[in-house]
Amino acid sequence: MFKKLTAVLTLLFCFSVVFFSSPKVFAEGNTATVYDDSFNTENIITFYGQNAVEAANAVQDELKRIDGIFSLTKDSEASRLNRDGNLIDASDDFVYVMNRAKELYLATDGAFNPATYLLTDLWQLSGRFADGNSIQKPYDRELYTLPEQKYIDAFRQLLNFGDIRIEGNDVYLPQNSVTVDRHSYTMNIDLGGIVKGYAAMRAKEIAADYSVTQGFVNLGGSSITFLENPSSDDGTFSVGVINPEKITSYYAKYNAKNLSMSTSGDYQPGKYFELDGKRYCHIINPETGMPVDNGMRTVSIFCDDPIAADALTTALMVMGDDEARAFINGSYFSQNEISATYVFERSWTLGSVLEVVTNGFADDIQLTDPSYRLCGYMTQNGFVYNPLNPDLWLVLSCVGLCLIAAGIVIYVKRREEIDRLKLIKKQKFFLFKDIFVYAVTAVAVVVLFVAFVFTSVSTTLEKIAVFYKNDLVFSYSLQKGEWKTYCDFVTVEEIDGKTLVTVETDGHKNVIEIFDGKAKMSEADCSSTKECVNNFPAIDAGGQAIVCDVNHVKVVGQGEKETPILNG
Repeated sequence: MFKKLTAVLTLLFCFSVVFFSSPKVFAEGNTATVYDDSFNTENIITFYGQNAVEAANAVQDELKRIDGIFSLTKDSEASRLNRDGNLIDASDDFVYVMNRAKELYLATDGAFNPATYLLTDLWQLSGRFADGNSIQKPYDRELYTLPEQKYIDAFRQLLNFGDIRIEGNDVYLPQNSVTVDRHSYTMNIDLGGIVKGYAAMRAKEIAADYSVTQGFVNLGGSSITFLENPSSDDGTFSVGVINPEKITSYYAKYNAKNLSMSTSGDYQPGKYFELDGKRYCHIINPETGMPVDNGMRTVSIFCDDPIAADALTTALMVMGDDEARAFINGSYFSQNEISATYVFERSWTLGSVLEVVTNGFADDIQLTDPSYRLCGYMTQNGFVYNPLNPDLWLVLSCVGLCLIAAGIVIYVKRREEIDRLKLIKKQKFFLFKDIFVYAVTAVAVVVLFVAFVFTSVSTTLEKIAVFYKNDLVFSYSLQKGEWKTYCDFVTVEEIDGKTLVTVETDGHKNVIEIFDGKAKMSEADCSSTKECVNNFPAIDAGGQAIVCDVNHVKVVGQGEKETPILNG
């Protein structure tokens, strides 16, 4: 996709999941669904079978317990470790996760590094900014402006995660410090890049304890553990991987069962900002102290180990294309039976193209957007990589045009030699009709090329549905032009050809605009960043969604028979 030629495409980010938290349990027959808000995100637990309700409730209790151990916004073990520099008699959970984090830090040669917390906070991309936390730090400044280089240089000296000591259940951070403007700093860690993987692992274990073999646990949309799907013939769930270019949709689909999946990218709401046309995302490159800026857009990992899946998505984002491609085709991934897929944005003279690379077989992934091209995949004879090289096509096109021009010149010169007298009357390199034919041909080629690149598979939008805490509160039929509300805190107005839907309850307010067959979140009071308003484009096809994570409001475009679970 040629981003520089199409400034109308504004890159956005999202929480990929389309589910919302609520403390209630929905049970029907042998099906139970629990909505949960642990880890400051929206989680959904759906189990099927005889013990579905008990298992789902047990998983929710476990999620809240784990969140209480690792949250940096609460008085948790993780926050006390950062505050004191040590944690005596830590829980077995904390020690286990720390050991796994050190293992994955070493396996990725430091690309996965939980010690980057100070840098993430410096770049205003930590949880306290998304949450509207009022805590002030000495390096705070106007929201979403660039930090001073002296802080980046200082905090890069505190990244040796391997120096953390774990002695039994006692954990010690290294005590070397740096001083900036008379303020001293030591290593701070954030296990958010791995803790949802640990929670997903525990969810699998709890399901097994209750003999539950069907269902899934979706943690914020970025980490999902799948069991089996009782509604499909082969037991698989359909999973859509969020499209970094349009976060209300997905660029690829997978069929998944009895495995865990994790996705990370540079497009998630509240985890990036843009300044002067440049994007700064929450994933920090430890080598530079800067947000990653290497062309990697999104990474998905599939394996039996949700902890590894969670951490490896971050690591591959940091590595970049060449190193990531070598890593996913190396011994670590093959020995641990880990499958990976990532999107790399390759720049060229007139824009960029989106390459998809996987260490799985080509048939394992179904691309749903033609802007994405599968360039690397496994075959029976090994890994094949055919990178897109638009610059080469540009050069070949120029060469071709030069050859055509040279041919015309030669042809004209030849005619001079044959009949000089006739040439005086007819000596024109291009007749008008020739120019017309060439122009029409050129326009046709450009139109066909643009249509091929920018036309994506979409489902006709038939209905807009608005949910609050996963309860349907408003529906609008685009075919009939009719709407219906299902509660008293939703009001509807028709103004200037737009239908304005206001959801105002629990001290929060969201306004959704429906216009020209589309829907857009136009107002929200959830936080200063207002991700649902600023980061989500309008819904214009079935299967798309807009999420207001804080206010628990979700806008869904309906139109296809099956909407996959979104991951990203």
